[in-house]
Amino acid sequence: MRIAENLRDSRTRSRMTQERMQERTGITNYSRIENGMTTTVGRLARLLEEFDAQRTLLKVADPATDADGIDRELANSKTRAFIQVVGDAWQPGEFGDELINAVRANRAERNFGSPPIPKRVDGDPSTSNRTPPLKPATEGVLERLGLHLEVARIRRGFTARQLIDTMASRGNKMSRNTLSRLEAGDPRTTIEQLLQVLDALDLIDTASSVGAYETALATLMAADEKKTLHTRYRAPTKNGSEFDF
Repeated sequence: MRIAENLRDSRTRSRMTQERMQERTGITNYSRIENGMTTTVGRLARLLEEFDAQRTLLKVADPATDADGIDRELANSKTRAFIQVVGDAWQPGEFGDELINAVRANRAERNFGSPPIPKRVDGDPSTSNRTPPLKPATEGVLERLGLHLEVARIRRGFTARQLIDTMASRGNKMSRNTLSRLEAGDPRTTIEQLLQVLDALDLIDTASSVGAYETALATLMAADEKKTLHTRYRAPTKNGSEFDF
């Protein structure tokens, strides 16, 4: 699995041993994950935090680079109605943020969300396999990843049931509840399930850079540059405070 290879490479280039990774993250089976054993999305995100690489997950099914889609006339009636609402944001490969925001707003109207996520409690064996604590920013990355999956599905004119049927035709069974949890960014879903959805959407290649050292470095440099530009221009107010543009 390419993600496992990326983890191994990033750890090695960060001069960190497997034992140290296990100690820092509390993930006891880390060496097996490097060897390709599937794990949860939440555990993967926690490992990526050690390299500041969690934002590489945003490369997965990124609407800004997704050039696929179907003809509006071929879309089902529910999808056509949604397209009518979002307008030009439907166009493949463009308006990624606009479509993300439209899907997010649509979720809010449907009161969409996942059940509370059980957190790991140190010393409690009943929670030993649950999601390790994540930074708030990382939780936001997972929520955005789920939105990417839903946007990709909508762009291809799939209902949830149609996507599940497509997966079944490729030998991958998934319940409607599991797909909903993936689209909600639930960290308890597995990497294997994520890859199955990406395969059905023909976006499996977008996962190849998750955890990659070079991708993580480029992402951090872009974030630092954006932060520098944001803080460079400040205008003093009458009371002497500053206002960010």
